[in-house]
Amino acid sequence: MVADDAMNTGFVTPRIRTLAKVSAVFTTIVMCLIPILYGVSWLIPGWEKTFPQEHYRQSGPPSIWLLTGVFILRGILALVLVLVLYWLRRMLLRVSGGQLFGREQVVALRWAGILLVVRELLRPVINTLVVLLASSGNPPGHRVLEITVGLTSETLLSLVAGVVIILLSYLLAEARRISDENAAIV
Repeated sequence: MVADDAMNTGFVTPRIRTLAKVSAVFTTIVMCLIPILYGVSWLIPGWEKTFPQEHYRQSGPPSIWLLTGVFILRGILALVLVLVLYWLRRMLLRVSGGQLFGREQVVALRWAGILLVVRELLRPVINTLVVLLASSGNPPGHRVLEITVGLTSETLLSLVAGVVIILLSYLLAEARRISDENAAIV
């Protein structure tokens, strides 16, 4: 096998390098903005709308521990999205460096796709845990276990995108194998 550092730099045109570099910068910006905006959104008055009020029956406002638990649980989905962007950014930086068919790109694409699918599979679990947490302080008989397994357009789009990204990683791995065979012949 040809070393990754010398792998097919001729296929990466200056236009592709520039596009990959710009995309990597954009991905980095979005990676940084997601946790910042997620944190700020909880500081803005009115964020309580995202709290499952219909399951919370205690008198008075929710405790800080309850709100922190909901914040952490919902933050898991944001963290997984940041990890998806991290792996895509790694791939884009390698392409901007001139490596189109490297092993790193295959691994990065595969992880990005897997994490995107996992994020959508985690969503109903997180929502169930949020409702359990919100109703945990209710008296016996008023606690709620709500399991929602729905297929929204956002969920379907993310699942399809994740599967397509995984398939692209296998396609890239095959292209890498063919490129290695061609390099060995020449």
